[in-house]
Amino acid sequence: MRRRNLAVLLLGLAGMLMAGDQAGSPASTLAQAPERRVIFVQGMDSEANCQPNDNLQSVANYLVGHSDGLLSNDDFLGFSYSGSYCSPDPTSEFPNYTPDYSSDFTCGSIDPADGGLGHSQRFGTWFRSLPADGTTYDIVAHSMGGVVVAYWVTELASAEDLAKLHAVITLDSPLLGIAEWQEWAARLRSALGFARCTALDNRYSDMDDDSPVIAAIGNAETVERTPFVTIRNQPDLVVPPDIAYLAGAWLDRLLDDPCDGLIGTNHGCVFTNDVALGTILVAVQQAGETPGEATTGDWPMFGHDPGVTHFNAAEEELTPPLSMFWSVDGLAQGQWPVVSQGVLYIEARFGDLVAIDATTGELLW
Repeated sequence: MRRRNLAVLLLGLAGMLMAGDQAGSPASTLAQAPERRVIFVQGMDSEANCQPNDNLQSVANYLVGHSDGLLSNDDFLGFSYSGSYCSPDPTSEFPNYTPDYSSDFTCGSIDPADGGLGHSQRFGTWFRSLPADGTTYDIVAHSMGGVVVAYWVTELASAEDLAKLHAVITLDSPLLGIAEWQEWAARLRSALGFARCTALDNRYSDMDDDSPVIAAIGNAETVERTPFVTIRNQPDLVVPPDIAYLAGAWLDRLLDDPCDGLIGTNHGCVFTNDVALGTILVAVQQAGETPGEATTGDWPMFGHDPGVTHFNAAEEELTPPLSMFWSVDGLAQGQWPVVSQGVLYIEARFGDLVAIDATTGELLW
């Protein structure tokens, strides 16, 4: 076994985790980060009318409150499916979050077979218009929005686009495609008037598990082009968790939150779940580094890496005798932490996500 300088033993965890002492404090690291902004991309049947959506505002509030100065209220933008945006209101709490579209505009193809403009092409055109002044962007996309963005990343984004992109965080997005019965259930929902789009709308076929869009997203190069974080909910009846992830994603978080969101389907629980919000924070709060390129003391996922090697080659050999630096009570059983930039993130007993200074054991929040 190898490690850098310190051994950290956490009570309630089955194993030892490693954290280097060179990462520095969160405040000192974040102070050196380039400007960061967060883009929200909503899913099918969503609407935006120049005001922050309640769910997305809860994410923004959480990130502003916990990012230690990395983000402020004016660092959030929303993608508009219609291409229309409201004039920024300087008195608004979120002056840059100003898309304007009705749910009708979420109808149509993600990538039209006839070569026309689909949702992914429109997103790419808008993203290209954002400043390339050293600012990096994290994209938080829900449901169909995750498919829109993932397809753009793998098929349409240029090298210049990817240079501006820090990470993509998908929330309950059918990245592996919906089964045929799910497609027809969605079409029936439209036929019965529960959606604004027609039952024959192309967005359903584009998300089918054998569609060209889903085949492109499933290519291994997708996660190589930019770091992906996938968050999915076990009780979600709209997008089952087994289709809401990508193999090789930098971080994947499976929730078990029966929040009864969206008429009892549990779709959308991610917007109010502390573990989900904390996972978004971990992805965004990487201080200018690509999340997939962990620093010496980082432990970004269970087993350290997608291969679950439990090994960090950058660390020095661990030699006995060992001693306990610190311990902490009150953590949930069976959870695995993330160590990033000197901060350890893990779930507490009652579902709250906590951040702990990996060097001192001090509870940060």
